[in-house]
Amino acid sequence: MRRQKKGVWNYMVLITQFGVSLIVPLLICVFVSLWIQSKFSTGYWVVIVGILLGISALINTFYRFYKAQCNDRTDHEKKNQYNKHQ
Repeated sequence: MRRQKKGVWNYMVLITQFGVSLIVPLLICVFVSLWIQSKFSTGYWVVIVGILLGISALINTFYRFYKAQCNDRTDHEKKNQYNKHQ
């Protein structure tokens, strides 16, 4: 029973961390680009570049998270294979 609750909390923390790590780079890039646009009176192309940089950071974070989860799953499956020779 205690192990099951710990697993649920671990997944809750993992999901929260994943959501925050996806949104924060995008927001930082957008706010910095808006600040640059207002400070130096540039066009809206700076904001578009900031949005694209934020989206690329979001995709990079998602890809790294996905790779880490796939590696954890395959490592766990390999540990459970006792007499299976590869």
